[in-house]
Amino acid sequence: MCKNNAKASLRAETIDHTEFIISMYKCKNINSLSIMVELQRSTGESFNYMKYAKLILAFARGDDDIDIDHSDLVKKCSSSGSLSCIPGSISSCLHENASKCRNNEAAIDHVKELLLKDRLDARRLGLNSLLLMTDSRRSLVSESAAKAVLQKDENCDSTIRDFVFDSISTPLNKSTTHEEMDCLESRHWDIIHNMALAILGNSLESVLESRNSYIAPLLQSQEWTGRSGYIDVLLNELFNAQHRLHDAYQACRCICALVELSSDINKVLHDRNAGAILKNARLVGAIKHSMLAAECNEALSLISGHENIPPSFYNACDVANSLLHWPCY
Repeated sequence: MCKNNAKASLRAETIDHTEFIISMYKCKNINSLSIMVELQRSTGESFNYMKYAKLILAFARGDDDIDIDHSDLVKKCSSSGSLSCIPGSISSCLHENASKCRNNEAAIDHVKELLLKDRLDARRLGLNSLLLMTDSRRSLVSESAAKAVLQKDENCDSTIRDFVFDSISTPLNKSTTHEEMDCLESRHWDIIHNMALAILGNSLESVLESRNSYIAPLLQSQEWTGRSGYIDVLLNELFNAQHRLHDAYQACRCICALVELSSDINKVLHDRNAGAILKNARLVGAIKHSMLAAECNEALSLISGHENIPPSFYNACDVANSLLHWPCY
């Protein structure tokens, strides 16, 4: 969220990548002074933007009877809020046990085809499908999709796994820098990076629910726990929470699932001083991203074994001190 105090405006981005600008203007009436609130969509789906715009304007008017559907507005994944389940072409016949495996493979193969294309929009479509498929609350193929994301097997096609982890570790093309890309392409890669983190979080949570045994040896490998491994990548996202809030939130989801999946991960996090990183990220979340604050709180609880601390009880002096070092826009 970027704010401009001189113009009384700010640019906001939601977890489903909808960007809009909120501006306020003084309106002089005959007998009073009122405030006009204006919203302008920058990027993102119109359907989602209208949902947020109506809610914000209702609060601005001071409506007392605002009906908020928290289950719809607050989602752990960054997929489109307008999609409540995997499309019927994938899920319609999964109830028949005889064809379940075949349909799982067909859905995963379709994602592979999209990720192998050169066009960024095709890759984003593939990731969006994978994001839905790995969400155990909305998908009937979450276990198979999570396995395609996480399992490392030399005898199996690793297209999906390689794309997801490459997008997390190196969010931009290795041969291209932000300066060499136009704004739209840079935005595409930022979203792909965020979606890859969300897919990893979904996959780890799906494995946590099903307790599949293949995940244990993977999490003990140097690829995960070594220096510059995936644990370090996730902690780096949290370290930079002040600048990339949604990425930090998705990374924290991954940390929470990893701690519950393996006690060895807890030891690695202690060695990396993850507690301090999480506390700083939680402080950022308390100011700018309530879901990040809650997730960091959960992660700290899992790591330390202590009870959760409500974000409202954070030290006011710490918050004030962090604001002194806040970047100016």
